[in-house]
Amino acid sequence: MNNIDAGILYSKVLHTQLLDNSAELQPAPLLSVSISEDSRYLLATSKRQISNWRLADNGLPDGEVLSKIETGYALHEAIFAPDYSYLVAIGHGGRVNRYALDGSDILKEEIYSLNSRTQTVINGKFIPQANVLMTIGNTVDDAVELQAFDMSANQLLFNLKTPSYSGNGISGLNFSQQCTDTGCRFSVPLKSKGSEKRQVAAYDFSFRERD
Repeated sequence: MNNIDAGILYSKVLHTQLLDNSAELQPAPLLSVSISEDSRYLLATSKRQISNWRLADNGLPDGEVLSKIETGYALHEAIFAPDYSYLVAIGHGGRVNRYALDGSDILKEEIYSLNSRTQTVINGKFIPQANVLMTIGNTVDDAVELQAFDMSANQLLFNLKTPSYSGNGISGLNFSQQCTDTGCRFSVPLKSKGSEKRQVAAYDFSFRERD
């Protein structure tokens, strides 16, 4: 199967489309993208900039950028909340910052900084069923931790340190999740030069029943 048979057209690569629409993004390579739950908007994150784009029916940015902000810290990614009421910017220095959204506008002044325990946060994912944000990052002692934030209260629920970590290659940190109405399973690759090499840590969490 070639790329055309697979439905991939190089002329429609999203990164190229973004560069065509905004010369301001050319000097800053994109680090991450996030699509809203209704598939109407796309966040494009570069080193210190977050841009919000409207998506056309073909899935590509439609016209000029709707809103953008500059941050005073290095970013790893920005992700939409499931209900599109805010976005979360994840960056260097353990930053997990919540920015409110007013329609398509990113409200830079309406920011809430979550209390992260890790030195650097690399990646984050939402659990819509529980209104929880899960993040992964490394601590000052070169450990890797999963963190769970209650987004309804803007506070840390718990943090969980993975079995061990060599301190190398933190940019590759990631995790996967699969959630149901009753709970979630998380899988974290262990990046170590020792006995943990090529191993995966798996965690099961159950949701607390609501009264």
